[in-house]
Amino acid sequence: ELSYDTTDIDLAGRHLFSELQSTEIDRHATDMATISAGAGNTELKSLGVAKSVNLISSDFSSLIPDPVNAYVLNDILVQNHSYGTAIESFYGAFAELYDLRSFDISTLLHVFSSGNAGESQAAEGPYQNIPGFATLTGNFKQAKNILTVGAVDTVNQRLFFSSTGPAHDGRIKPELMAFGQAGSSDAAALVSGVSILLQEAYQEKYGQAAPSALIKALLINGAKDIGLPGPDFQTGFGNVNAFSSLQALMEERFLAGINDG
Repeated sequence: ELSYDTTDIDLAGRHLFSELQSTEIDRHATDMATISAGAGNTELKSLGVAKSVNLISSDFSSLIPDPVNAYVLNDILVQNHSYGTAIESFYGAFAELYDLRSFDISTLLHVFSSGNAGESQAAEGPYQNIPGFATLTGNFKQAKNILTVGAVDTVNQRLFFSSTGPAHDGRIKPELMAFGQAGSSDAAALVSGVSILLQEAYQEKYGQAAPSALIKALLINGAKDIGLPGPDFQTGFGNVNAFSSLQALMEERFLAGINDG
């Protein structure tokens, strides 16, 4: 997206320069970076989830994934996408590219906001003209290997405008919910920060980066069910629970790298 303010005292000193970053500073981008990784220097609310992580920014004038080298050379493990387009209830070229990029870089997790169009309806696709159903804002959010995040309030109730699933083919979307004071953008930024903490814990334990599929699975399996019982198209698998996900990681309650061929 547009660049966060690299001189902000909650972010300064941890910015990595990228040729892909925008020259235009944006308040929304600064807020997202602060939620994910603010140092808490200005006030308590400026303390982000992963306060010591390095940050890098990409201009979202192009909605396709960044080149592989941009991720690899900068050791990027999580990329936050707190933006959207119109409601698009189909699996398009952007979704395919993000899925392919997840195969190119198995440790890279893309975290998308679900959108703030929960009261609208899809104009096309298998769920067209159903109010409040299949309202993800952008076909890239239909991808299978990403994490799509909706927003809840302070008492774990879905914000009425937080975009809903299902995906075009009936998959659960959003997969996860998180607190988002201003909507799903904030929620996605929070989950991006939690994802980095889980990566950090995995690297300390195993000495290498975790597959993004494992981080995604830990987040989903650690989530607290909210809304309707069980997974649903409004609140996914539940509200993010960083402690529960971390417990599963530290207690090795997972299998990874199994080859069934």
